[in-house]
Amino acid sequence: MHAVLLLNVDHTPMKIVPWQKAMCLLLADKVRLIESYGDKVVHSASGKTWPWPAVVALKTYERIKRAESKVKFKRLNVLARDGFACAYCGVKPQTSAGLPDLSRLSVDHVVPKSRAVDGKVKLPWNGRVVPMTCWDNVVSSCNACNYAKADRTPAEAGMKLQVVPRRPNPFDVVRIVLSRMAVPAEWEPHLSS
Repeated sequence: MHAVLLLNVDHTPMKIVPWQKAMCLLLADKVRLIESYGDKVVHSASGKTWPWPAVVALKTYERIKRAESKVKFKRLNVLARDGFACAYCGVKPQTSAGLPDLSRLSVDHVVPKSRAVDGKVKLPWNGRVVPMTCWDNVVSSCNACNYAKADRTPAEAGMKLQVVPRRPNPFDVVRIVLSRMAVPAEWEPHLSS
């Protein structure tokens, strides 16, 4: 029914867990209840009740495992990693409902496909050779900037890249998951960044 935001000890968002998992962690005394869903309660078979968890925080610090931070490479995840903003001009196109307007955003190859040799490109900011289409060579771009840049590098097009593309980190993973759901009001104070 209601998912729960799991925070680390330092209150950084770690992941979203089912409410049942959060209850198990609460009963095992591994987390503290930070926020609950209003006056909703969870009932046990014995008749005991607990507040329905909305946000919980671990009691001991936990390192985030690399495997947990893997995200499938696809357009929507690139846009979410970049905060649904253009990496060149910074615009965040939105619909009338205040949601990201995906029709006005595209994914741009920073080093264009036309520069690839055997499917690989050399990144100008660190000299690494990477596959042409990978996390390290693509950014979110508004359609106008993507069109203006065309098949040139940002330097050749006279455009400044405001962010260096990278593989998503664990915090990006949470943002990517959140981009696919309605965020409960109880979570909002814990997601500001």
